[in-house]
Amino acid sequence: MASPNMNPGGWTRAAVPTTNITDQSARVQTIQARVVQHHYVRAELREINIRKGDALVEATLAALKQTPQGRKCDRVQLLHGFHTMTSRLQLADLTINIKAAKWFMTPNNYSSYTQMYERAVRPLKVPGRPVHQMRLTNGDANNPTHLRVAADAKATFRNEMMTGGRFAPQFGGIGRVMNPGNLAAPTVDAQEGELEASNPYFNPRSKQVFAALNYGRRPHGSTVTYGHSYLVLNPKFKTNAIYFAGDTFGNTAPDCGMNVSANDQISYDLLGAIYAKASHHLRQNIYKSCILNATLPDAIPSEELQLLLEAHLFEPLYFSGNIQKVVISETPEVGQPQPTPQEWQNIQINARAFASKHGARLAFVD
Repeated sequence: MASPNMNPGGWTRAAVPTTNITDQSARVQTIQARVVQHHYVRAELREINIRKGDALVEATLAALKQTPQGRKCDRVQLLHGFHTMTSRLQLADLTINIKAAKWFMTPNNYSSYTQMYERAVRPLKVPGRPVHQMRLTNGDANNPTHLRVAADAKATFRNEMMTGGRFAPQFGGIGRVMNPGNLAAPTVDAQEGELEASNPYFNPRSKQVFAALNYGRRPHGSTVTYGHSYLVLNPKFKTNAIYFAGDTFGNTAPDCGMNVSANDQISYDLLGAIYAKASHHLRQNIYKSCILNATLPDAIPSEELQLLLEAHLFEPLYFSGNIQKVVISETPEVGQPQPTPQEWQNIQINARAFASKHGARLAFVD
């Protein structure tokens, strides 16, 4: 879908939508989201690979030069290190961590993985016609909705896309479709705690799905913060994903590697450059895994999110044919009891049925 040589002219000529999202059918919304996501990813990968590519490589070589081993290396050797990291990262599994009990205590009949914006769409009680609209509810203390939306926008829209707080003309289409704007209490059919987008053209289907590269080959996937079990995605999703050093949402303490923006995006072709964007601790983990070929243990909870290598997928994730493996762990989630023998049997049966239905392998870990 995206190549460094693609001409972004079609993107800059894209029409700005003028139809309220609630006046569009589900089919039109789906098509609109795919077109906008396609142009967005094409533009971003071109920006990273062509406009920023040389600078990213040089920044990575400079960072490698600061290591004890790097100080002894010449440029050719440093470039070899960069290409080795890139290759190892490209080979890492692209994963989504899940909680087995939540997903498989009962049969999982879902056909796709949806992000929070799409899940929040519900029918409204509007006289005369059916209307569906996104209604986000305030998240828990670890995931406040306003902060989540702001963090997503910060990771999606580069500084160059904005002029004076508004989208530049050539990016007006994504501003209309991909940016919910401010959140406010609904004026129609409001339910307690709900929030709606101030932008009436915002398409919830246009937002990213979050995944992560298990670069350390950790036994429970990329991060047990989101569950000890995980899905391994089809490698085809790696090519057009956009990567970040650290979780784009969470702790924003200095040097944690998570207070990142769209200006820190890395492409699949230049994955080794994630090293230049990473915190000191994340660099150490990438070096161990990619240069020393080490398999890393699960990170301790307080450090997990800063050690993520996060991937944003701007395309639908349908399960059938797109899940390579389902890995189930019997380890109880934090704050949850150990599953009873009957519950564990239910999880295994339902996970096996899910994997078989969607053409995925099934594996179990402690």
